[in-house]
Amino acid sequence: MGRTPDPIEFPDPPKADELDHSRAGNRFDSPTENFTVCYFATDLEACFGETLSRFRPDPALIAAADEEGFMPAGSVPADWRNQRIAVQVEFLPSGRLPKLRFLDVEALRTRRELRTELASLLAYYG
Repeated sequence: MGRTPDPIEFPDPPKADELDHSRAGNRFDSPTENFTVCYFATDLEACFGETLSRFRPDPALIAAADEEGFMPAGSVPADWRNQRIAVQVEFLPSGRLPKLRFLDVEALRTRRELRTELASLLAYYG
């Protein structure tokens, strides 16, 4: 899932003070403004799941919401949907693209390493 008109353009990293806002950046973007994250997945469903995760409603919000005329909790704004497109990407052999580094966030080894390396940062953000 990418933004139109260029769905694989790598965005600039968000500024550190922007990361305090729930809608800024992505959950794995650098808190020190030196890298950003683009998500790729094997299945289209996984792309949708990661991309739409920010729209998961807080259950307390759903329980309290009874006002008509507002977008229901968990809905995805039309403007957001209209600016996204699903694409299939093929990575070319080394040397034909800028050097890209990939990280499997679901791999146990990755999680262990990140837990160790980022322990103080994770504790800070709860």
